[in-house]
Amino acid sequence: AHLRVGDPCGEHDGERYAIDGDDGPIVCVAVSDIDALEVDPSRLREPRLIAVTDDAIASIVVSTGAQRLELSREEDRWKIFTGSADARGEPQLADDAAIASWLTELRDSRALAYEELEEGAHGLGHPTVRLTLRRNGDDDPPIELAFGDADDEGVWVRRGDEAAMVRFPRALRTSVEVGPLQFRARTLFEAEGSDAN
Repeated sequence: AHLRVGDPCGEHDGERYAIDGDDGPIVCVAVSDIDALEVDPSRLREPRLIAVTDDAIASIVVSTGAQRLELSREEDRWKIFTGSADARGEPQLADDAAIASWLTELRDSRALAYEELEEGAHGLGHPTVRLTLRRNGDDDPPIELAFGDADDEGVWVRRGDEAAMVRFPRALRTSVEVGPLQFRARTLFEAEGSDAN
């Protein structure tokens, strides 16, 4: 639908001209009805840090300076890699429940404020932590999150190429500064009773 609203409607107080599409008749509509169409853009922004489900995520890379942690789903289980992207090292079995809990914590975090993007502002020119989430779909681009300065009011984040800087609660900074031990499998070994001989 394409609605265009014009000048005040002749001698009709509180009304304006409007037309639906290009061929619709020109009508008069109440200004109070048009006011409902004026929406603050910040109300329509996605407030969550991430909005994808756990099942849609194929891998997560957390980069803090020179340190790199990769969580990758392989054969329906999460595995941990701590080497570089070129030399990932031997995988360690991860605790699926710990990763699910962490992702829920990230997903539950809500934006506190938005500011128009200004290059280098709030430490986002040189992020202290980067989070990259790759999705299962081959055509789905990765989700890139860059974390900048943190103060008493919160931590600043840039989500992908969004033309805004977003302030989240300060606790989020601690949530993303994670290491491999947080996600290591808690079980002593994995085997069914029928596997033993």
